[in-house]
Amino acid sequence: AVSLPSDAAIHAGDDLPDIGSPADSILSREQELQIGRSIYRSLVDTGRVMSDPEIQEYVQDVGMKLSSQAQDGDFRFKFFVVNDPAINAFALPGGYIGIHSGLLLATGSESELAGVLAHEISHVTQRHISRAVFANQRALALLGLTLGQVRAEEPLDPSWYAVHPDGTPRA
Repeated sequence: AVSLPSDAAIHAGDDLPDIGSPADSILSREQELQIGRSIYRSLVDTGRVMSDPEIQEYVQDVGMKLSSQAQDGDFRFKFFVVNDPAINAFALPGGYIGIHSGLLLATGSESELAGVLAHEISHVTQRHISRAVFANQRALALLGLTLGQVRAEEPLDPSWYAVHPDGTPRA
């Protein structure tokens, strides 16, 4: 017989303190919202966002049903359709989620659309963009340290200099 954990065991860690995320040190949630809003407005201004009210309402309804179960109200989601034949979707910082019209046409059911939207919602709730920026900054810092160490251990190559040893500029 398989023994499943009790509800008490499952929720035992729910009262742990929030110690924050390294993503918080890079972009605040307000900054994420501003970035996402700016990109969304750019898409609207260039005519890329579809304005069909029935399509917009359908996508927003499906997305809101999912997002209400995926978070504690920390994010305000905006779902929209981009006029693009590609079978694709994307998440912008701050809760803006775009679905390409090609994806909408290719889905065979609401469940298929919901699966894609759930994936994009998780990018937002897990703050993957801020975490990626944080990771890239760390990677660049490590790369800089590594290159500095390599350069310190190698003899200097005169071709690195902008000026020849006799003072004339290199081409």
